[in-house]
Amino acid sequence: MRSAVVLPQHGLQVPPEVIHSLPVALGKAQPVFGRTGLHAAGLFDAEGSLQSLREDVGRHNALDKRIGTEFLAGRVPLHGRVLLVSGLAVQTALRFGMTLLGFVRDGRFNVYSGADRITLPR
Repeated sequence: MRSAVVLPQHGLQVPPEVIHSLPVALGKAQPVFGRTGLHAAGLFDAEGSLQSLREDVGRHNALDKRIGTEFLAGRVPLHGRVLLVSGLAVQTALRFGMTLLGFVRDGRFNVYSGADRITLPR
């Protein structure tokens, strides 16, 4: 189950409806997840469109592949983009000023760091 959303840029704000769309989009792009259990790291734009994903048997390996690809292509830092990964340490998110959300499902999510970057309805 995908469980963490990371907003790696200060100033980027994302509404809850976009956050809730991310696991669905990643699931559609990873049709064999149920059979293989491969972890994934998906990179989305701020509107929730999947740009690319990487898979691996280890969740951190999938994330390393995703970030490494962006680094080698000269697209780091990840301005204006959102990562969806199978897990990430809260301490890491706090240390690097990232927004970290977990348990994104069933119309809700937990905010572990960076709550100010989630736009809420008024």
